Amino acid sequence: MSKHVTELSNAQVIAAGAASLALFGSLAALKWAPVPYGIAALSWSAVAVSAVFLSRRSAVRACWFNVAVALLVLAGAEFYFASGAESDRIEYDGGYRQSHEILGYAPKPASRSRSRRYDGEELIYDVRYTIDERGMRICPDAVSGSRSIVFFGGSFIYGEGLQDDEALPCLVGMGARGRFRVYNFGFHGYGPQQMLAALQAGLVEEIVKEPPVVVFYQAIDDHIWRVAGLRDFGRAGPRYVLETGAKLVRRGRLRDASPRTWLRRQLRKSHVFRTIVGTPAALIRREDVELFFAVVSAAQDEVRAYFPGAEFYVLFWDGPGEWYQENAIEKLMNAEIQVLRVSEILPGYPQDTLAYQIGVHDRHPNRLANDGIADYLLTVIGRRDFPDAPPSKLEDR
Repeated sequence: MSKHVTELSNAQVIAAGAASLALFGSLAALKWAPVPYGIAALSWSAVAVSAVFLSRRSAVRACWFNVAVALLVLAGAEFYFASGAESDRIEYDGGYRQSHEILGYAPKPASRSRSRRYDGEELIYDVRYTIDERGMRICPDAVSGSRSIVFFGGSFIYGEGLQDDEALPCLVGMGARGRFRVYNFGFHGYGPQQMLAALQAGLVEEIVKEPPVVVFYQAIDDHIWRVAGLRDFGRAGPRYVLETGAKLVRRGRLRDASPRTWLRRQLRKSHVFRTIVGTPAALIRREDVELFFAVVSAAQDEVRAYFPGAEFYVLFWDGPGEWYQENAIEKLMNAEIQVLRVSEILPGYPQDTLAYQIGVHDRHPNRLANDGIADYLLTVIGRRDFPDAPPSKLEDR
C-alpha cells in the first residue's frame, strides 16, 4: 500500500511539473513565438504522452494517447500553414522611435534613420526616414505657404518603404508648388485613435501654425482592428471606448483592453484559424466598426472646432476587403463625412493590387500609387476657393 501511494505521488509530481512547464511555454510562445499555437500544442502533447506512461489503467492511457495524437496533428497543421506565410523581416536603426505621452509612441525628433525590408534574402527596399525637430517626417523639396494641408494616418500616409520625397504628403506639397505647407502626422501602426488623441490634446493646434485648408485622414481596413485593440503592435497607443449611450471616452491605453479583446487578439495568432476559419469575418464585431466610426467622427468635430473652414476627408484604401470595410465606409458617408475611395482614383485598382504596392508581401503604396493619389488630391484642393490664399497654380493639373 505504501509503495503504491509513493508511486502515485511520484506520478502526480511528474505530471504537475510537466503541466507547469507546458503552461509556461505556452504563455511565452503566445507573447514571443512566430508559431505560438504550434509550440503550445507540442508542449501539451508532451504532457499527454507522459500521462500515457504514468497512467495505470488502460482506458485512461488510451484517452491520453488520443489527446496526444490530436495535439500533434494540431501542431503539425500550425507549422504547415506557417511555412506558407510571409518570410520577411524589417530592420530599423536603433533609437528610431520613442515613447510619447499622448500618442503612445512616435519617431525620435531631429533624427535620420535607415530601414530595410527583406523577403527571405531578397532586399525589398532600403530607405531613410528623416524626422524634423517636431517629430514629423520632412518633405525636403516642399516650400512653405501661408496655408497648410494636414495628413493623418498610419504607415501608408507616413510613407513606409519610400524615401522622404516619395511620401504622399510630400508629393502633394511639391505638386502645390509652394502654395501650402504640408504636415504629416502619420507613423507606423497608427490608427484613428492617434489622430483623435493629437487633436484633443492640442498637439495639432500647437504644431500647425498655418491655417489648414484641408485635413486628410488616410484609412485602411486594418485601422478597425487597431482602434479596437486587436493588434499586438501599438499597445501603448490611446484607447477609446463607447460607453452607455454611445458616448466616446478615452480609457487609458490599448494595453488596458478587456479580457475578451485579449482573447480575440490571441486567437488570431493561430495559423490554422487564420487559414481555415478566416480571421476578419470571425473576430471583427459590429461594435468595432461603431468604435472606428465614432473616433473618426469625433476627429472631424475636433478639426471643425480647431480649424473653422477646413475641409475634412477620409481617403480610404477600400479593397479588396471584408464586410466590415464596406460597413465602415457606408457609416461614414451616411454621416456626411466626405470619403474618397482609392478604387475610384487609381486605374485598375483593386483588381490589380500588385501594380500599386511595394512588393508581393508588402501592401504599402509604392511611388506609382502615391503619384496617382497626389494628382487626384490636388484636383480636390484646386476646386476650392480660398479668397485669402495666393493665386492658384493648380488649374493646369
